Amino acid sequence: MIAAIRYSDGDTNKNRQFDFLDKKTLWLIDLANKQEWPLMPEYDAGWGGVVWSPDGQFIYLSVFKDSKTDIYRIRPDGSGLKNITQGIETVLTPDLPQKRVTDVGISPDGEWIAFVYSTQKARRLWKKSFTVSRIAMCRVDGAGASFVTDGGGIEPLSHGPWGPGDFDPEFSPDGKRICFGRATAASVNFASKIPSHDIMRVKIDGTGLKRLSPAGNTGVHGIADWSHDNRIVFSEWNQADNYVGLVLVDVDGKNCRRLKNLPKGGSHARWLPPISRSSGATDRSEKDR
Repeated sequence: MIAAIRYSDGDTNKNRQFDFLDKKTLWLIDLANKQEWPLMPEYDAGWGGVVWSPDGQFIYLSVFKDSKTDIYRIRPDGSGLKNITQGIETVLTPDLPQKRVTDVGISPDGEWIAFVYSTQKARRLWKKSFTVSRIAMCRVDGAGASFVTDGGGIEPLSHGPWGPGDFDPEFSPDGKRICFGRATAASVNFASKIPSHDIMRVKIDGTGLKRLSPAGNTGVHGIADWSHDNRIVFSEWNQADNYVGLVLVDVDGKNCRRLKNLPKGGSHARWLPPISRSSGATDRSEKDR
């Protein structure tokens, strides 16, 4: 089963191009039965991606509904829809109630979610009216909300379409750390003026912050995913090097290398779960796939 986001309704924001502001729909693809179907097609869904619970019972994603963005969960059959972060602003930013919540990741035990949180200074969604984005986390029932990062305190050369701060959190296999992307002031990339980003890691209590991208990185490093054997794959968009593709790095920041043997322009990679040896299948998790 694959959960994916499709731009299937055309140029809904009427700016003559497809971009993240156009309406997105969550689709389920059943590979075994060769079937597919949409979930919540009436809503703009999947801001910052989509993730399965480890047991495969729920899908978590950000949904734009009732003029707000929140993290929801839903079962593959469309039942059990629940707003996880409803009212979470009363805990995280009680004096700034207009929030934006996107980019969800889930812990390996299925008990916690991490997400991007920013507050809205005005009522114009996605119009550069938000504060610095930070990584926050809470339990899957919405309890225990807290911030993990401070957004970096860096003013990038350009805010691009998303603004400054931290994005795209993913948990480590033991659930004790999170990797994410952070906007920097090293450079600006392409016509959309996206600032450079570094891949970072941090403990869930906010300590032990470490940069994993090479020092002085001028590209956009983001959309990271942490494997069960402690490697991190991420996407790179680098105007200076004319490179768009995947990069692999060890969790200590060493052995950072571009995966140039893959199809040119590939991005947004995720690790497949390891195959159980007890099933009789071959475990290929040690190879770069």
